[in-house]
Amino acid sequence: MSFEHKGTTSSSIGSLKLAVTGKRLRTSRLKPRCPPLDIVLMGAHWSDHAAAGTPTQAEIEFVRKAYKECTAYISICGGMMVPLHAGLLDGKTCTAPRLLLDAMKKDYPSVDWVERRYVKDKDGKIWTSGTLLNGLDLMRAFVHETWGGAGTLAEQLLYDGAWPVRDAEYKDV
Repeated sequence: MSFEHKGTTSSSIGSLKLAVTGKRLRTSRLKPRCPPLDIVLMGAHWSDHAAAGTPTQAEIEFVRKAYKECTAYISICGGMMVPLHAGLLDGKTCTAPRLLLDAMKKDYPSVDWVERRYVKDKDGKIWTSGTLLNGLDLMRAFVHETWGGAGTLAEQLLYDGAWPVRDAEYKDV
């Protein structure tokens, strides 16, 4: 498995240090020649040059290309803002942090916003989560659906790790 962080500005070039392991990940600029990504995982998008969640044109183009080529596009918490601005969520069923849902419904009516911890759209490709911690629920569901099932390594790891299954519709709170 390989992990690569993609950035679009010169300040994003260099390396990221992982707090837990102390290992460094090499980062690079986005390039039109970036190979297709199997799974795109998008976290909250913060910017030094625009309002939170507002992507650059280069980021929008990259996300559109990545979405077209990937098998799964996963947005955690505010990570849904970039594909939203790229038009990828139009006509899709999605979620967002609960405190943002009313505003999202008002400002982006072309998306079917629902109050859930996570949602897989009916197309099977777009997954969105509510808050950051709901991203853990989403990832558990994604791992189970993608690689799980009785007797699989993924299922055993989910079981051994005691990774809980929480209700996607917040019925347990």
